[in-house]
Amino acid sequence: MHGRLVVFGGGIPLSFEGRIVGAVGASGSTVANDIEVSKAAVRAFETYPKARIGSSGSLL
Repeated sequence: MHGRLVVFGGGIPLSFEGRIVGAVGASGSTVANDIEVSKAAVRAFETYPKARIGSSGSLL
């Protein structure tokens, strides 16, 4: 990523079988709203077997 990293409220990494496979991100409202939208997407992702969020496997 050429040394570029952007951290913002509403960004949550997604992992599957121990590997980072992507991320969920929401932006455009308040940080609190962006986080809630991302958490809803994470809950949908978690319905897949062996899916985990970040390295701990739990919601933020």
